[in-house]
Formats: sequence, structure tokens, C-alpha cells
Amino acid sequence: MVTMLLLFLPAIFCKLRYIKIAQHLYMDSMKKRFVVIGASAASIAFITKLRSFDKESEITCLSGESYIPYNRCLLADYISDDISFGDMVLKTEDFFKQQNILLRLNTWVTQIDTKNNCVCIGDENIVYDYLFLGVGTRPFIPNIGAEDVKEGLFTFHTADDAKKLSHYIDQQKPSNVIVVGGGINGIECVSSLHSRHQAVGLIERSPQILPTQADQQVVHHLTRMMQQKSIALFMGQEVEKICTKQGKVTSVLLKSGSHLMTECVVLATGSTVNSDLLQDTGIATSHGSIVVDQCLKTNIDNVYAGGDVCTVQDMVTKKTVKSATWADAMLQGLCAATQFSQKPRLYPGYVGLRDSKFFEQDFYACGQTVDHDSDVESVILKQDSILHAFYIKENCLIGFVLLGDISKLADYKKIYLTQQSVTKKDFVLPTQ
Repeated sequence: MVTMLLLFLPAIFCKLRYIKIAQHLYMDSMKKRFVVIGASAASIAFITKLRSFDKESEITCLSGESYIPYNRCLLADYISDDISFGDMVLKTEDFFKQQNILLRLNTWVTQIDTKNNCVCIGDENIVYDYLFLGVGTRPFIPNIGAEDVKEGLFTFHTADDAKKLSHYIDQQKPSNVIVVGGGINGIECVSSLHSRHQAVGLIERSPQILPTQADQQVVHHLTRMMQQKSIALFMGQEVEKICTKQGKVTSVLLKSGSHLMTECVVLATGSTVNSDLLQDTGIATSHGSIVVDQCLKTNIDNVYAGGDVCTVQDMVTKKTVKSATWADAMLQGLCAATQFSQKPRLYPGYVGLRDSKFFEQDFYACGQTVDHDSDVESVILKQDSILHAFYIKENCLIGFVLLGDISKLADYKKIYLTQQSVTKKDFVLPTQ
């Protein structure tokens, strides 16, 4: 019996060896090459989820920034000195090493070749099986002579912007800072500078701050709060030019003819989708933004996208809108990654919940909060620094704003998403 077994052992070992080789070849055939462009919310969510169930595929993440991936929503907290850059980091260098993900910083993709499945970085080509685009946005710079400024002009979009602004204020100690742009980004910047006991002025070309986020009743409350904190507001004003002397900022010239003296200007004038790379790729776009389906797939089968670069369907209105929130970008990246798993998850749609915090007050806006028709009923509830605004149409909540107390945010979000029947009596301040 032993002799017979010894005779068959070589054959058994040979068969096991071939099985092992076959398994190895199978695993190699299953390996995919993923290239991810961008390293913000959507991209990091995509990478993290993908690696959670796929330990073998090659993942390369290309970022034009010099910093490890971080949370852009915390820029104001960094300016306020409330947190360090380390507190903003999304994933450490150790994460990328341990997960065998190649992260290439300071790397700018110059071309996407969808026909040959590769991206170009100068003369270098990187081949992919699947491409995920999380290229995001860049600051919009109005034509106000910014190119002539060598010192004292900043944007408020990246960690590098925040670090440079913070360093300038520490070193130069400007008498005041002028922020241009009264959207959420601009208000956050003003708030963070004010917390550093810096004199601040705000210029907004619309008649009010937060022109796309809040109606006049909400804005009146916020405006009074800012004025009480000695924030100089210049509403309905537009910048003609940033004036300089030997390249240094000296003042801001308004189109009204007024000069605002300052040594420091911050532009918070919105952003532009990074759509330049999409030219000649065949990727379908709408007004510069990538069109994706519920799988976050573009019209090209092996190209996916997520974040600010996309247009998506609003979950409630079913309208096509631009994706514009951090939480939504994270969800898109996650859903896109699951398309390569055994349990793919469809993207449910854009919720439209915008959140912020300024002057130590939480701010949430959801749904349609401006440009209401005459048949929309407004419910405004105020108590001290708390303000809640609700907008009802045909017995449905179509939008709301919470400033201050947000303890019932989850309840109001559920009412909005389910579109259940409501009346004015359903909304009261949490203290009542």
C-alpha cells in the first residue's frame, strides 16, 4: 500500500502544482488596472470602497496637488487655527502603502485617450482597464487685474491657498482683509478671519449674501448677525480692479468708483469644472459637466465619474443638477466602486443638502430655498440666534434652512425626501 502511494505521489504533486498555476493565472486574469484622476471626496471614496473587496487589482491615483488627500470642507477651520493640516487628512500615506495603492502627487494629466485606454502625463502613458474621473473644480478668477498682483491676493479653494493666506496674515498683519464673493465659501472665509480678530470686509455683487442659498428673510437675520460683529458689507457692489503698487495690493476699486483700502484680498468667487481634459475624449457632457447614469458610468463603458465634475438627477425633483456637495461626492464614489463587486449599488440621486458653519452657528440648507413661486408658503421661526425657514408647496416641504439649532435635521430631511403631506403646524422650534 505504501509502495503504491509512493508511486502516485509525483503525479499528485504535479497535479497540485498545475492547479496552483491555473489558480494563479486565473487570479491574474481577474486583476484589473484602475486609474483614478483626482484625490478629493469622490476619488477617495471610490478607492477605499474598491480596495475593501478587491485586494488584487492595480489602483493608481493621480493628484495635481502636493498634499496628501484632505477634506476641503475644513479650510475655514484651518484658517481659524481650530485644527492643523493633519486633522484635515482623509487618508494617510500609510493607508496607501498598506493597501498597495499607488498615489502620485504633483501629477497633472495632460490628455485622456479613451480609444487606447490610457492617460498621458507629458510623454508618459498609463494604461487602464477602468478609469474613474474625480477631477473636481478650480477657482473662478474674474477679470479684475489679478494677473498683475504679486503679493496680497489669494483664492480660497485648496489647502495650499489656506496655508498661504494664513502665513501672509501672520507675517504681514494686514490692517484689514477684503473677501470678494458672498456665497457659502466667502462667508466661511470671513468667519474664519473674524475669529482671528482680523478686520474683514465682504463684497458681493448681488443685493444680498448667499444669493443662491437663502431668501431675504433668512439673509436679513444673517446680515444683522454679521453687522453686529463689525463685518463691513458691500452688497450690490462689483469689483472693477485690484489696485497695486510694485505688485502689492493697495486697494480694491469698485465699479461704483469707490476705493476700499486694503493690503489683502481673498477671491471666493465660485469655481469652474475641470472639464479641459474631456476635450476629444468622446465623454458626453452637459454645460461642461460629465453626464453619468445611476452606476456613475459615462457613455463610455469603462469610464466612471463622480463629484463636482458631474451632473446628476435630483432625488426629489428628478431634474438634472450639478453635483456640488462633499457628502454627495463621497456617496457617488462609493456607488461607482460597488459596480465592480458582487453587490452593486445604484446611486439614489442628489439630495441637495448643503451644510456649513460660520460665526459658531451651524447652517443647513436643503432643496429649493430661493426663487419661489407665489404659491409657496414660507414658515419662518426665530428665537435669539436660531432661525428655521420652511417652504411648503401643495402640502409638501420643498426646501428648508436651519441656522443655529439643527437637532431636528434628520426629521426634516426625511420629510423632504419622502414628500409626505405637511402643514405649517408641523414645524416648531425645538425649544417650543
